[in-house]
Amino acid sequence: MKPTRLLLAALTIAVGCPAFAADPTPEQKAQWAKEAEERLHTDWAYLGRYREANAALRAPVKGQPRIVLIGDSITQGWFDQVPAFFKGGRIGRGIGGQTTPQML
Repeated sequence: MKPTRLLLAALTIAVGCPAFAADPTPEQKAQWAKEAEERLHTDWAYLGRYREANAALRAPVKGQPRIVLIGDSITQGWFDQVPAFFKGGRIGRGIGGQTTPQML
């Protein structure tokens, strides 16, 4: 197969596949909106995002410092893309959409 045809086939598949993704139902959309509204009033900074992960942390080892990296979607991306970096006392706590007032 010629490279041009192969490229065209790959692009057709890549562009066409998202069309088959399921749209959320009206009930799902309503539930998501309700949860977002509730969180806005009860956890504006979305501090509960890592509640379970924080509870699962073991006590710090004596003499070993912990570094907590907080931030927005970029910091969250570090944790998602390079999880091995977050070992040995480094903890990733990025939250997409965070603003400075929410982090402080």
